Amino acid sequence: MLCWQECSLVGPELPEGKWLWHGGTFTPDRRYLYAFPNHADQVLKIDTLTDEVTLIGGPDVIKSGRHRVPQDGRYKYLGGAYVPGNNCVYCFPCDAERVLKINCDTDEVSVVGRELLQAPGTSWNGMNKWQNGFYSDRDGCVYAVPQRADGVLRVVPATKENGALQPRTDGRAALCPCIFPESVLHARFCGRSACPRSRRRLCGRAGLWRRVQGVQGKVRRRRAKPPGASVQRVFRRAR
Repeated sequence: MLCWQECSLVGPELPEGKWLWHGGTFTPDRRYLYAFPNHADQVLKIDTLTDEVTLIGGPDVIKSGRHRVPQDGRYKYLGGAYVPGNNCVYCFPCDAERVLKINCDTDEVSVVGRELLQAPGTSWNGMNKWQNGFYSDRDGCVYAVPQRADGVLRVVPATKENGALQPRTDGRAALCPCIFPESVLHARFCGRSACPRSRRRLCGRAGLWRRVQGVQGKVRRRRAKPPGASVQRVFRRAR
């Protein structure tokens, strides 16, 4: 049986520019696609059932880091992950300073967690922090792979109770004790400065880093310069 494929353009004209969005993710029903804003100032949403294309969020929320002088609004988010427990998408900051959250129920776009800035006492200015990652159904958390950041970024999403998002306080969040509470999520570096050696061993025994290790290995092979020694120690502990 022959299967015909057709390519066509849908939706209105989009803003001009290069590398406006970097990757995207579907909702579980495969109807809605959300594209992560890279140079763009809004999230791209596509309804695959009706071919409706909309832009949500805005430059008041989706910003690049203050280290980009002059400010050009580039390389804000590189990758993201969908969380089935609360029907939200979390985008990983590359040059942006906070994690971006897309609520798929309401299309609200907001930033969550603390500011992720330059590490004290280092020459790193906060650019190229994380790129790509995944959601883990083992502990219900989201992990981002480091580029120049001194650790893996772990996000503990809010839970949905009675239709409203609430901070998560269940025991699974304690598997990696290098997390500290935030109003909506928990996010922190798991590198040398934030996570003592004993805590890295606990993370390894919990098995949380096995999948991260595989993703990081691919990144390490692509780059000429390996990641920081603190990140490598985290992965060695998990073996």
